[in-house]
This record gives sequence, structure tokens and C-alpha cells, in this order.
Amino acid sequence: WNVTETGIAIGCCFLSCIPFQLLYSSLRNQMAVTSWIRCLSICSIIGSCLLYKGWFGGVADSIALLAAASILFPALYLGDSLTSGISVMAHNVCPPDSMLSPNMLMLYRQFAVNGVGRCFGSVVANKTAEQAGQNAYATQQLVCAVVFWALLETLVVPFNKTTAQDATGSEHLTQSQNPPHDVAKAESHS
Repeated sequence: WNVTETGIAIGCCFLSCIPFQLLYSSLRNQMAVTSWIRCLSICSIIGSCLLYKGWFGGVADSIALLAAASILFPALYLGDSLTSGISVMAHNVCPPDSMLSPNMLMLYRQFAVNGVGRCFGSVVANKTAEQAGQNAYATQQLVCAVVFWALLETLVVPFNKTTAQDATGSEHLTQSQNPPHDVAKAESHS
């Protein structure tokens, strides 16, 4: 593929964020935010597994790679956005003068995402794919997806105070998770 075709193909992969966002927007009140992030984490793990060569049988490797990326990256980006949102909610963080205040958390996140991830991520990914091949790149993405899920379960979910559990142990929404306009609608229909 030439540079133009490659750019268009990669752009189409990232346009698959739109269906992910539409699905989330239309069904977001059906599950707790942490459950959505878990589902997106599982999608990113599946997308990472699909990056391995030979997964799709007779399909060209380039098409399989684009299909996997169309699942992996939108799931990771939406999951990261939701995680960022719940981690800086006022009821989930320390006081304003703490090193873990919302402003400090955003600073740390920006440094990690923009300073480290965007600066070195593409270089490491390209070097991995060039020197060790597509399967090594797939392993790298799979490890990142699993680490994201592990960090979610150990550092975010236990401290998220908006997730409630019913008698069966399954999560459900609490009043504080509904957006203000939905709460107003629900109260006006009562």
C-alpha cells in the first residue's frame, strides 16, 4: 500500500469510534460506568487477539490488521475516557490540597498519555513490528489491554463509590450516576 492508501485505511479504523460512541450513548443507562469500562476492556483484549497473524484464515493480513484495529483502538479510547471521568469525580478523589486531587490526577494523566504514550508509543510499536513482526506487536497490544483492565479493577473500581450491588451481587446504577437531565425527567414522570 502507498502512503495515501495507508492513511485512509488508518483513518477509517479510527472512524469506527463513531459506532462505539453511538452504542454507548444510546445504552449508557443500562449498566454502571464501571461495567461499560469492563466491556470495553474485553473488546480491547479481543481486538488485541485479532491482531495475531492467521486469526482470520484466508483473509489478507492487512485487512485483518485493520479489522482488529477497528475494534481495539475505539474500545481503548472510550474505556480510557470513561475511566478518566470517574477517577476525577469529586466523590472518588482526595481533597483539593492532596497530591491526588482532581487537578493533580489530570496533570498526571496528561503527562502519561501525551508525554510518554504519544511520544514513545508509536516509536516502540513501529520498532516492535519491524524487528519482531506483527505477532510481537499483537502481544504488546494485548499486554497493554490486560494491564489497563488490571489497573481498572485494582485502582479505580474499588474506590468508585457510585457502583451499588443488589442482593445477587450484580451491579446496578445508583441515583448519582444518572445525568442531571435524566434525573429531572424521571422525577417529572413520578
